[in-house]
Amino acid sequence: MEITFRTATRGDEEAILPLWREMMDYHTHLDPRFQPAPQAEKRWTEALSRWLKDGDYRILVAEAKGRLIGYIIGTIRSSPPVFLPSQFGFVSDICVAPESRRIGVGGGLYETLQEWFKERGLNVIQLNVAQRNRVSQAFWEEMGFRGYMEYMWKEIQ
Repeated sequence: MEITFRTATRGDEEAILPLWREMMDYHTHLDPRFQPAPQAEKRWTEALSRWLKDGDYRILVAEAKGRLIGYIIGTIRSSPPVFLPSQFGFVSDICVAPESRRIGVGGGLYETLQEWFKERGLNVIQLNVAQRNRVSQAFWEEMGFRGYMEYMWKEIQ
């Protein structure tokens, strides 16, 4: 199967949304704390439209046979003023359609995003991975990532 990686454009939002929904359903199944808020799809689609116009964001999609089969979202973030580097790349989302997994789509999306970060002069990339998502942890470790911080959660009464 021939896969094309490209920058997302206006009009891709509707094709990306089912992948985002699939990713959210998967995470909610792993851990109910990922339950989307009311109107989440509408809010996320609106945010995606804004990010498409923001030069500090890069949204990439993978297509095969005229169908969108994956996406990744990266952005440039600033570190707190006491840490170096002052800016870093951040991967907020990645999702590949279930039937298109394990054929290099995720890796291709990531490598394309990494090149964009390098072109912007960044040499560090960060991301968050859900603790219960062993599949994503293994993928990101394969891409060369290692843990350095753990986020914790406590509900207060």
